[in-house]
Amino acid sequence: MNGIVGAVGDAGRRDLFYLDEDFHLKQRTWNGQEWVIQWIDHGGIFTSVPAVVSRVDTHRPIVVGDLGDLEDLTVDESAGPAPGHGPGHVPPTHLPTTPLTPAGGLAPLEPALPTPAPVEPVPGGGPGVEPWVGHGPFGPEVTEQRIDVFGLGLDYAMYTKTLWGGAGRPSGPWRRLEGVFTSAPAAIWLGDELHVLGLGVDLGMYWRTRTRSGWTPGWQRVGGYFSSPPVVVSWGPGRFDVFARGADFSLRRRRFESGAWDPEWQNLGGNLASAPAVASWGPDRLDVVAVGHRDGATPDGGLVHRWWDGDIWNDWEQIAGRTTGDDVAFTSAPAIATRGPGRLDVCAIDTAGTLRHIAFGDGAWSDPTPVSPVQQMRSTPMLLATGPDEVEVITPGVDRNLWRKTLTAGTWEPLNFWQLGDHVRLPSQYRFSIDLVRVDTARSFNNDTVTGQCTLAVGSWPTRTGRDDWPLRTRTQRLGKMGGTSPDEGQTNLLSLDPVTIELHESAAFGYTFVNSDEPEDVVSAALQGQAEKLAEWSGRAFVKAAAGGVGLTKVEVGDLSAPITGPLLGLLGGGSVRSCARSSRTRATGRSPPRTSSAGATSCTG
Repeated sequence: MNGIVGAVGDAGRRDLFYLDEDFHLKQRTWNGQEWVIQWIDHGGIFTSVPAVVSRVDTHRPIVVGDLGDLEDLTVDESAGPAPGHGPGHVPPTHLPTTPLTPAGGLAPLEPALPTPAPVEPVPGGGPGVEPWVGHGPFGPEVTEQRIDVFGLGLDYAMYTKTLWGGAGRPSGPWRRLEGVFTSAPAAIWLGDELHVLGLGVDLGMYWRTRTRSGWTPGWQRVGGYFSSPPVVVSWGPGRFDVFARGADFSLRRRRFESGAWDPEWQNLGGNLASAPAVASWGPDRLDVVAVGHRDGATPDGGLVHRWWDGDIWNDWEQIAGRTTGDDVAFTSAPAIATRGPGRLDVCAIDTAGTLRHIAFGDGAWSDPTPVSPVQQMRSTPMLLATGPDEVEVITPGVDRNLWRKTLTAGTWEPLNFWQLGDHVRLPSQYRFSIDLVRVDTARSFNNDTVTGQCTLAVGSWPTRTGRDDWPLRTRTQRLGKMGGTSPDEGQTNLLSLDPVTIELHESAAFGYTFVNSDEPEDVVSAALQGQAEKLAEWSGRAFVKAAAGGVGLTKVEVGDLSAPITGPLLGLLGGGSVRSCARSSRTRATGRSPPRTSSAGATSCTG
């Protein structure tokens, strides 16, 4: 997931946007010579990383008056429900869903998202003109920097705000664009039209446009069934291309040109373990990179690349990973930027938390070199080409601080990183753990060795069941002797998965099993692994069944699976006691999940 987003503006200006610890939108600006010290708080309460687009534009000047006369749309959650008042909505109990077909088809529901109420006219302008802030007449048009920001509120609707001129100028309230979304938005300017896209609750792609006369009347479904947010890029006037990972983990693409969409989504193949990243260095050129799978199942963790050269889509190639001989695997989606024709820069986080950089130039890819040998990073970096021979990367660290580094003329500066300060909230990252095991009722006078295991499978609603679709993460710990004739409890420290990225459109199945047995550790571990795979498969089947019936998957209880599974497990272990549990849930948008408990132990999931 992307923790921060940025935009390059006029005269060297750069603007960063991210969510702070309270899920408010923050901004910081490089004015062309230095970073403006003040962080700007744009308020709101958001459930996704924002999308931003920037350009120089012409508008009527905003005359700033008494902002207290305006209705405040950035509502404090503590104030209770605030219908129609922007990103401070109290979240619904579940995301409304539309029926899905497990085979990956699309339910015939058009449109699935609500149509907003008409935009009220604004004094001095027509319908859809940006809200007038303050008092006084509109003056003649002026030309200055414009930034449009988009994000999802607590009601999962899309919200937007337009920022004009220098950093810190009052910008007025957030505008609600309606809809219900399960992915971060993507946006792009095409001439005088601003296009915005996102995934709906049916995991299809939805699209809306703003022209000089205002927003189109509703969200239009442009099809597909996806397992990653959209990425949008343009290589020339009058056209842009949208990319996303399909439900079958292949790369999908659709073109918008001359005011119309291609008839169908194009399948570009591949087996992607991450969302794609896309760049264009000029007309008739598109480059896509992603983390790939190997053999369709086992995560390889290397980087793969495919490109359009003006005539054909060239086949996928491996540019980093075990098969290229560098033995590097990545845990974040990549970021890509171009400094000009024939040049590409790619950055991603490896399994050790190190930021690595791969460059393309003179027709060849470099090795994945470490950029952060000391500082550990936490999520997908933001990469901007800021000049013909300069790239800037900004990444949230494991401490959630923002860290910055620049590549100029082939040299990274500084030696480690500059710290930009403040702390980033990564709304799609969670911690899953078993914190405490308590034996309330002993079945034997003997206190045998307890071994615990927790597992996590994360993915979109699968189009077929099985662990091939849901790569399984496992943690195992032997807790020593427990049980006997009295209650007993023990703390755990290894049964933890952190950080775990779960996007809004994805589902997660968290399972845990505890075994009382003095069998050798390798025998117990092998039996537990088989148990974990069965738990994941049961969870996947539960999701498919519920999705096919159009059920809102806020939570699906798979329940105690001891009857069908523990018989063979007990046979392997030669006796003892086993307790199993699997829980599945649709990701909550706030990034904070409540504690969960069961008779098998105590679990927690926190953002």
